[in-house]
Amino acid sequence: MCRTELNDQTIYVYIQTYELGKDYLIRALDSIRNQTYTNFRCLVFDRGSGNEVRKKLQDYVERDKRFSLTFFEDTEKKNMALDYGIPEILHLAGNQDGFFCRVDADDELELDCFEEMLRYAQNIDADMVVSASCFIDANTNQIVGVRKPYADVVIEGDEFESCFPQYYQIMRTHWAKLYKLDVIKRMNLSDLNATRYGEDTLFVREALLRSKRIGLLSKPLYRYYMYSTAKSYNLDKKRLDAPKILFERDLAFLMKKCGHISVNTIAWLINVYIQENKDVLKLIINSNTVFPQKINEVYSVLSAVPMRLAMNLGMRENFDFLCEWLLHQNIMENAQTISQIAEMFGILGVVPDCVPGRGNADDFVFLMKLYEFWDDFNSKSILEKKIMRCAYNSILLQKVDFYYCRFNSDLVETVLRENYDDAYKLLKESVQKKNVFGEQFTKQNIELGLNLTAILGMEDEYVFINKIKIEFMIQENLSEAMSEVEEWLELLPNDEDFLQLKARMMD
Repeated sequence: MCRTELNDQTIYVYIQTYELGKDYLIRALDSIRNQTYTNFRCLVFDRGSGNEVRKKLQDYVERDKRFSLTFFEDTEKKNMALDYGIPEILHLAGNQDGFFCRVDADDELELDCFEEMLRYAQNIDADMVVSASCFIDANTNQIVGVRKPYADVVIEGDEFESCFPQYYQIMRTHWAKLYKLDVIKRMNLSDLNATRYGEDTLFVREALLRSKRIGLLSKPLYRYYMYSTAKSYNLDKKRLDAPKILFERDLAFLMKKCGHISVNTIAWLINVYIQENKDVLKLIINSNTVFPQKINEVYSVLSAVPMRLAMNLGMRENFDFLCEWLLHQNIMENAQTISQIAEMFGILGVVPDCVPGRGNADDFVFLMKLYEFWDDFNSKSILEKKIMRCAYNSILLQKVDFYYCRFNSDLVETVLRENYDDAYKLLKESVQKKNVFGEQFTKQNIELGLNLTAILGMEDEYVFINKIKIEFMIQENLSEAMSEVEEWLELLPNDEDFLQLKARMMD
């Protein structure tokens, strides 16, 4: 390119090509080459395409000197646009002004795109202009949708906050935009690599910060093609973190730009955050990673502060699909998994009826763990009732209450598993501690102990529990306690414990 051909009205176009776009590449380049506005320079950066694509590109740029071509072999750890393309454009423009836009290699511009956008930008003195876009079914070439503002709109000052929900979706992608080159020069490009997914949105946010006035053009000037074999984003750490980063950046953008954020805008942003995370969670569920890693990734998404805030705003129903998937995994695999999944259900505010494929005891264990993470006081009674429903499935637990289950959960679980030997050992240990805490449940422990020892045929232990029962009765009803001792002494007249209990009551 000859630098002397460039001036303050030149539009610098960045296009990034790749092997998968070879069938659509010439269409995109032709839509740039045939623009009614001819004062442009198109910089093509190729990311490791094969020889077929490179030969096409070389032949193309040789026919039109407004195009230049740069090949890259290994750019895995680089961002082509931020690290190479835009710096090269700024170097090419030098001290001159001009305009910048970006086109995807598998899309297409209307032929008057540059002319219309530049005219509108100059008429309203805008730092940035965004046109409407048509969504095209690549198989049929038919328009399946249009993303556009309701009319031509100029935004400046506090309108950046009050109109945010109106222009947010239009501003999420890099395409269909024309920027003053001065805006790009003042941007902090090094701060835009925070996330691989969403880098487009961060770029636009940074440009908005540098713009005093922007214009939304209702005329569709960009054709975005939708393919049945659309690429999917890699499920890496940056993809998982993207919704949270974008949410935080949107808040920071509005505070920097306007100095305030309305409650309505925050609620709207949280809803966007929720929708983004639904996509992320579906990627996790459908990924090829092992189950423990999936659980850790799901937990990472759900435990973020914005997600907890969203749940408090009543957005739980968005995650029914996730609850269904979680319940059909091996959620009882180990203590850590149980705890993580219970906390996730606590965040979502969901009480499952049961754990599919598991028994009543597992339902009890999971619900008790869920109770630890349940912070909605008004709905705790629902969870308590489901816990007691599990307990009452055992005939031995008919006399216990919720607090007994909560503070003796290991014992209750063991009873529900019908492991009565171990259950009695736990109960006897609790009784023998004789601390204030344990004494709160003496009556329930006596009832359960008598039933367990009877089932197990443990005569000596049955007598031991009855001695505990009489000690308890002394505090409650002395005459009944005396009557009970007398009956036992008829059976065991030389039992020292019963003799001592009688002497104590006589005193």
